[in-house]
Amino acid sequence: MRNRLDPWRNLPGEERLLLVSLVVLLPLIGMASRVLGFRRTYRLLDGSGGLPAANGDVSADNRSMAMRWGRLVNIAARHGPYSATCLPQSLALRWLLCRSGMPAEVCVGVGKEGGRMQAHAWVELGGRVINDHSDVDAEYAVYPEFAGRLARPLRTS
Repeated sequence: MRNRLDPWRNLPGEERLLLVSLVVLLPLIGMASRVLGFRRTYRLLDGSGGLPAANGDVSADNRSMAMRWGRLVNIAARHGPYSATCLPQSLALRWLLCRSGMPAEVCVGVGKEGGRMQAHAWVELGGRVINDHSDVDAEYAVYPEFAGRLARPLRTS
């Protein structure tokens, strides 16, 4: 009989630790983005250390690690006590990647779903989507100056 904890037990130790850290980090980022707004939270979490924009080549190993971390962020958001939306998830993933020397960027797009305007956030590394499907930018028009023009947080998906 399969135990609900089997997937947890099968994770390598460092990924278990990261998952526990994300369960704590995601609600803090969610609260910060509501209280401080996106721009201030983004700056607070800016772990890039002046890294260049994320359109250069990224090694296959780094991309693989980034994809695993993206899945862990998603798991923490779905199964943790705080159900994080795409924006806190993307901010957390970008922070992790930049801390590891990978120049990731949070992308924000807007689109219509059912006649209503929707906003969505995801992370790109080396010009490739990390924490969403690869053609997410076809569904959402990327808003390149999101960080510079946002006066108050948008409600994201």
